[in-house]
Amino acid sequence: MSVSFKRPKTSLFKRQPPAFVALQPTDFHIAPGETLGIVGESGSGKTTLASAVMRLVTSQGDVTLGSDKLSALTGDALRRHRHRLQMVFQDPYGALSPRMPVFDIVSEGLRFHYPHLTTEEVAQRVKQTLHEVGLPESCAARYPHEFSGGQRQRIAVARAIILEPELLVLDEPTSALDRTVQKQLVALLRDLQVRRQLSYLFISHDLAVVRAMAHRIIVLKDGEVVEQGPCLEVLSAPQHAYTQALIAAAHLIP
Repeated sequence: MSVSFKRPKTSLFKRQPPAFVALQPTDFHIAPGETLGIVGESGSGKTTLASAVMRLVTSQGDVTLGSDKLSALTGDALRRHRHRLQMVFQDPYGALSPRMPVFDIVSEGLRFHYPHLTTEEVAQRVKQTLHEVGLPESCAARYPHEFSGGQRQRIAVARAIILEPELLVLDEPTSALDRTVQKQLVALLRDLQVRRQLSYLFISHDLAVVRAMAHRIIVLKDGEVVEQGPCLEVLSAPQHAYTQALIAAAHLIP
């Protein structure tokens, strides 16, 4: 899989400049119940990779979920598979509509992908999912501004897992939270993964959080994979100078 973007022409009479390669050809897989960590500095290609996996940007190469080649699907055919891969974004404040109560936020995708469910069945699934992410049923009637950042991120996780996805893409999900709340969210994600056999694509610049979450790790620099392998192995004995510099900057103790 790779991602390139066309550059705009600077003049009508000049040639089309070469495309900008945001992500060099990258090949990876994620097993059921496994977390693949993606690390690198800002601009390294982490979010581009996530967007390509989610089919939010055009990419070259195959994106396969189970036996289905998602990269070959478009329109309604792709939308029918959307519930199988979900995303939790970095900003718990901007990711939730301030005009919708939690019940509508969490159930919106459910009503779209499972229109056969009755009102009572939807309500029961919302209740169960809120309980699963550590929120009381009473939260359903409240609005996002009434919650802390950590609670909002739990609502975002609930919105994703209620669709019973196979892959959850987590794009810097802890970066806006303090350390205590980060640890709580990491514990929740690990618990959900075990119980639901979820696969995670976990993107973060925080190597301490990645070490707590990931089974394997990919290190990106300027859109290119410079190192990959078992997470603890890479972080305890990095081979590439760039990985070594990231670890040194993070003051990560092996």
